[in-house]
Amino acid sequence: MQIVNLLPLIPLLSTALAAPAANTLSVSVDVFQDKVCNLPSVRGYSFTENNVCRQFIEREGSVTATSINGPVKQGCVLQVFESTNCENVLAAITIDGSCQAPLLAPASSGKLVGC
Repeated sequence: MQIVNLLPLIPLLSTALAAPAANTLSVSVDVFQDKVCNLPSVRGYSFTENNVCRQFIEREGSVTATSINGPVKQGCVLQVFESTNCENVLAAITIDGSCQAPLLAPASSGKLVGC
């Protein structure tokens, strides 16, 4: 009797189990006082959510962004901003560990977009 009652649930269970796990986003961002990634200000800002603004401690001149969980999906970038509340975008930083500089002006905040 119990098996008969569970039969309608099998398609639901198989769909739930077949769905891929959510891709955990984890990007480490290093920011630098100078415009050539030589004078580190803060290493290891952690960005783990898409479209969430994070304020930097100081105004920064260059940035590196590295994915902790392997390659990021196409179009996923770190945007850096002149203001502390993610306004006036300065650059879209590729998340590949390379130095992104010089910025148009010192950056005060950043957020992941398209991730």
